[in-house]
Formats: sequence, C-alpha cells, structure tokens
Amino acid sequence: YAADNIPRVRRHRNELRPMDLVAADVRHADIYYRRPDGSLATPKMVAFLDLATNRIFARTFLLPKGEMIRREHVLMTLR
Repeated sequence: YAADNIPRVRRHRNELRPMDLVAADVRHADIYYRRPDGSLATPKMVAFLDLATNRIFARTFLLPKGEMIRREHVLMTLR
C-alpha cells in the first residue's frame, strides 16, 4: 500500500532557520531534593527544542513550596 500511495507533500525542515520553529515543554524531574524547611520537592525544568538545529535549551528551577512554573520562568529560559 505505501509503495503505491506515497504522500505528495514532503515533510522536512531544510528551509527552517535557527529559532524559526521552537517546541517547548515543562517537566518535573524524577529526583527529589530537600528544601531548607525539610520538605521534599522535585525540580521543575523548562526546555525548548529548536526544530531547525535540534538543539535543546533547558533550565531547572528549584521553587519554594506551593509555587509552580510561571510565564517569567519560561521567558528567562528562552532568553
């Protein structure tokens, strides 16, 4: 079937320049650290993938209790 029905649209990234198309994600790391107050927490990571060059830019944040990743954390990582 695939030999007869090859898609006409080629999906490639040859014409992309660096930082033209970027994918982003926020993840919790699978490791624990102990905060100064003694509670356990997981580091939060903001990561970007440049689809033109396949480079990954990431930054890890150790946040206080009850705080999550906000817009300024994403902007600091992208900057």
